[in-house]
Amino acid sequence: MRALALLCVLLGALGSPCLASSGDEAPEYRGCLYHCVEGSGGRGQVHSPLCVPGDGDQGSAAPPIILRWTAWTCETDCGYLCMWAVEGPEVRAALQQPTPRHPTPWRPTPPPHAHAAQKYHGKWPFTRWLGLQEPLSSVASLLNAAAHARALRALWRAGRRGGPPYLAHCLLSLAAWLASAAFHARDTRVTERADYFLAGAVVALGVYVTALRTLRCVGAAAPRRRAALGAVLGVAYLARVHAMLTRRFDYGGWVVACLALGLLQTLLWLRWAWWTREGATHPSRRSLLVFIASLNAASLLEVLDFPPLLWHTLDAHAVWHLATIPLWALWYRFVLLDLQAGQVMWSLPLDSAGEDKEL
Repeated sequence: MRALALLCVLLGALGSPCLASSGDEAPEYRGCLYHCVEGSGGRGQVHSPLCVPGDGDQGSAAPPIILRWTAWTCETDCGYLCMWAVEGPEVRAALQQPTPRHPTPWRPTPPPHAHAAQKYHGKWPFTRWLGLQEPLSSVASLLNAAAHARALRALWRAGRRGGPPYLAHCLLSLAAWLASAAFHARDTRVTERADYFLAGAVVALGVYVTALRTLRCVGAAAPRRRAALGAVLGVAYLARVHAMLTRRFDYGGWVVACLALGLLQTLLWLRWAWWTREGATHPSRRSLLVFIASLNAASLLEVLDFPPLLWHTLDAHAVWHLATIPLWALWYRFVLLDLQAGQVMWSLPLDSAGEDKEL
């Protein structure tokens, strides 16, 4: 659950199409973009196959279908091509020679290396593969989603024995990672908001499930307490989403909210694992603690924020996504053993569960 809190933080660090950076503010980039979109570039200028030729050339080849399928437009494709025209010295040199009007969509204008890389619209320059804007981050998000999908079957079987909250969190996590994959594949207004809001929903639900599990919301007053906690978290989440959609898309505020909820989640689990008798004797306590420690260690990769390596596809964010894939096995090992041990307290009456005792 802590991972999705970190996911919100990392999404905030990615930036947004509306954010200005040194690269997209550069005069050479702006000039290139203008001529490409307007189709007014002459010999040696960047041309996008998705733009209508300004010279009325009727013999031009049809735009690559892979770019259409991945929702590239004239403006976004020109932005990609001009970004590499500025970043790649070999590409800049090639602009002085006649260039094909329709570059191949599989690896269009890939420079061998980046030099003094700048960010464009809040992001490092990436080489797209098969139309994917950040290919490794997108694939890594799909692999994270697959880890949750793999656990669904076992959680589904355990759902009748106190597992519905865990199951709901797993399903929402799966949806959030799929949204993350779509966002990294193509950064658009729709994919960006789906990514942010689903990640935030997982964090809020994670706090709810963690509080129910670690604070032992049982007894006669438990239904009212669970309903009150769910209402507070739900209203706070919806109010925040409404404000971001109707006022200003406040990336910084969203990150702060996710950080606060993620920290609360971590503290609740650590308190339960270290200072309660139930947590200290739990059969999968070690898996939970290793999961929390490993995830926090992996999150430090984001601090590096280095330009993409490995053909301009592997940045710190992609490394972080790749590092989280094997960690889900630890989390779901804890969850399944928790259910098998019959120690899930949110559905048990107080007289059968007993009072939790501090060590």
